[in-house]
Parts: sequence; structure tokens; C-alpha cells
Amino acid sequence: MEIGSLNDVVFTVSDEEIKTIRDAQWSGKGGWQQHKRHMKMPLPEFVGPELDTFKFNIRISAYLGVRSVMDEIATLLTYEREGTILLLTLGEKKYGRYRWTLTSHTIKMNYFDKEGNLTDADLSITLTEYPSK
Repeated sequence: MEIGSLNDVVFTVSDEEIKTIRDAQWSGKGGWQQHKRHMKMPLPEFVGPELDTFKFNIRISAYLGVRSVMDEIATLLTYEREGTILLLTLGEKKYGRYRWTLTSHTIKMNYFDKEGNLTDADLSITLTEYPSK
């Protein structure tokens, strides 16, 4: 069963494969500037919203049915390195005001097989909001 996606990376749960996100955090903040004034407290001015971020972890594992762990990782790294604009969906909901870019990653390589192929990895992904004009 497909439970969401990040462009071509599909999050699934089935008898054959488990690939889901966990520890998701969606954050944002308002944009404020402080104007210094002579002999007075600074005056804050709201200048607009800052870009949101969406962080999550994902386990990619041959032991959970993923055919090629490195191919899945390569897809995500290509998104980051090429600046691909991404659509994030979980269930029926599209997350964010428009789209996202993958701005950083950390890969924890857990297990390798006897030929040195990566068979299990935990990824930490950070998406940054990409506004629509």
C-alpha cells in the first residue's frame, strides 16, 4: 500500500516492502527585523514569513524488501545535487504551501553484505520550502 511519496521515491507498507518516514518535523517561523533607535528599545518589524523546513528519517533496507538500497539513496542525492523541486505527499495530503527542495542529508550506513553492497541505511533528510512565486 502506497502511503505517500517524494516525487519518485514512494513510501510503502506491504507484505513485500516497508519504506516509510518517521520522526517527521515540520517547522517555520516569522521573519522579523529589529530597527535600532537612538536611546530607545529596538522596534521589531514583521517583514514576512521565513521558508518552512520539513525534516524526517527513513530506513532503506534490503531486509525490509527494498531491492536496491543504493539506487534509492542515489535518487534522493540526485534531487539534492540537481536542485529538483519536489512534491511531498503523505496519505491524501500534500504538505507545504507549494513544493520543497532537498537541502541536506545524512546517511548512516548500517549493514553491508559479503560483497560490500550496502543493505541497510538510515537517512536523515531536510527539505526546505520552495515557494510559488
